[in-house]
Amino acid sequence: MASTWASASAPSPDARGARILAKTVYRELRENGLRHEDLIAFAAEMIGLVASGMKGTEAAPGGPTSRT
Repeated sequence: MASTWASASAPSPDARGARILAKTVYRELRENGLRHEDLIAFAAEMIGLVASGMKGTEAAPGGPTSRT
C-alpha cells in the first residue's frame, strides 16, 4: 500500500504538464513585450473561458464535455 505522504508530495503528470505549459506561455508573452497588467488580463480571460466551459459539465469525471 502506498503511503499518503508519498502520493501527496509528488505532483501528478497532468499538474506538472499544466505548470510547464503555464511557465512557457508566461515566458513567451513576457519576451514579446506584454506587461504584468496584460498578463493579469490574459489570466482573467483564461479563467473566464474555463469557467464558462465548465458550466453544465458537473457530471461524473470522464463524462462528456462540451467543446466550442
